[in-house]
Amino acid sequence: MSMKRLLALIVLIFGLALAGTLPDDPRFDVPVTVRTGPGGMALEAVLDGAARSVNLTPMLREIPPITLRLDWIDKPFRQLWQLLIDTYSDGKLDYVLLDNDVILVAPPEVIARVVGEPEPAPPPPPESGEAVQPIVRKFYPIRSGDPAKIAEFLMKEVQGIVATVVPGQQVLAVRGTDAQQQEVQRILGQITAPVEEGPPIFQRTFRLSHAKAEEAAKVLAEAMQARQAQSQIKVEAGAGEQQVQATIPEKSTISIVADTRTNTLIVTGTAKQLELVEELIKKLDFPVQQVNVQVRIQEVTQTLVRNLGLKWNTISGGNIVSSIVDNGLSLIFDATRSLASLNIVATLEALEKQGLSRTVNDSNITVLNNQTGFIQSGFTIFVKRVVGDKVEKVPYDIGVIVRVTPQITADGQIVLKVESEVSDIKERNPVDGDVDVLSKQKSETTLRLDNGQTVVLGGLIKTKRDKTTQGVPVLMHIPVLGSLFKQTTVNNEDNELLIVITANIVNDATAAAAGSKK
Repeated sequence: MSMKRLLALIVLIFGLALAGTLPDDPRFDVPVTVRTGPGGMALEAVLDGAARSVNLTPMLREIPPITLRLDWIDKPFRQLWQLLIDTYSDGKLDYVLLDNDVILVAPPEVIARVVGEPEPAPPPPPESGEAVQPIVRKFYPIRSGDPAKIAEFLMKEVQGIVATVVPGQQVLAVRGTDAQQQEVQRILGQITAPVEEGPPIFQRTFRLSHAKAEEAAKVLAEAMQARQAQSQIKVEAGAGEQQVQATIPEKSTISIVADTRTNTLIVTGTAKQLELVEELIKKLDFPVQQVNVQVRIQEVTQTLVRNLGLKWNTISGGNIVSSIVDNGLSLIFDATRSLASLNIVATLEALEKQGLSRTVNDSNITVLNNQTGFIQSGFTIFVKRVVGDKVEKVPYDIGVIVRVTPQITADGQIVLKVESEVSDIKERNPVDGDVDVLSKQKSETTLRLDNGQTVVLGGLIKTKRDKTTQGVPVLMHIPVLGSLFKQTTVNNEDNELLIVITANIVNDATAAAAGSKK
């Protein structure tokens, strides 16, 4: 070993021995005070001030950006310094005392470069006849990962090499023989493989004509998510071996944004995903069929019904509708057929002309498929309600309310859900006239109709109570004795509400006809 190499090795050993240790010097044991205040102070500023307090010239490199809050009063400098290096730097810093009272504080790898690096270990002595392989230096760019950790890993895997990180670069400098360099290159090719890039991403907008953009976006997102989860590929092994089926998730995530103002979908994804979304939109964005529902609410007295001899539950001859899905109301029959040589619609109109029945409501509404139409015949009252320490008047709709929800089946029939409600004031407060008791009847029926079929729903009873008082004027108002001079008559009249419904699937001709009637 030459004298120059021996001298460098001695300097290195001496420098490393001094790293991380303060020598026995009285000035390092003097008490110092460091008070940062509530706002704290950067670690770099604290190290600089502490070093200068004992006449050291600090050189600070790559100090972590940490804020300290200290209240260090009259305690030894040595203890403070060691705590700052060991505790607050999280083990990322070390220090070495150099000539002329210069102290270097930096990460360990920086200190190692300043103090000096050992020469690579000489290769083992060649056997007889073998040539000595020269040491060469090569640079390797690191595409991914931590270069410092990769350098440490390489020196463990390939014995005899020296790997260092080029300052400020994602590059490793490796010294070793050609055989060692080939092994390093092979390892780096495996652990720093380039990240595979996915397919190119595109963006398209789809203007919807019939479907709502917000609802369509949810449906498309769920459909694409399900497809991505179930995307599969079959991988065939060698001849005679069993096939293996594996789930391969798509690397690109699709984005679907709905613009409700313009009813437009903004879709971002691969070309394949955009093509699939376009096909789904063609199947979703089409005109929704409509159903024209004619609703007639007729009020007749039960006395009249009994006098006419109309017993709905005994009607025969095919007038009873047999395809009732969910029976909530009674008296359901096909009113388009004759009933005892009479048509029910014509019968009700004749009775109304004679003053024996009354049309409560006769409406014609067109409803989208699977949507709900609403018909109300009545009025709104305000009922007092106590909320906390306040009394509020809450609006309440009373009268006859009918809701219809049609669903067109694949075979052209109509499944009609009918919700009906009859409510009225039953009692009022005699003092202030506020409503105390409300009567309410509710029913829900689901039935299947042919296109254009008419049905009648009955069973809702509306009770009318009349109270009249007759007597001798003046005398009838005398307390206690007044009852001897008056007569009170209470008349309760029960009226039955018949709901006549006709449902028609709307086409262009039907829509035009319905529009002309309006």
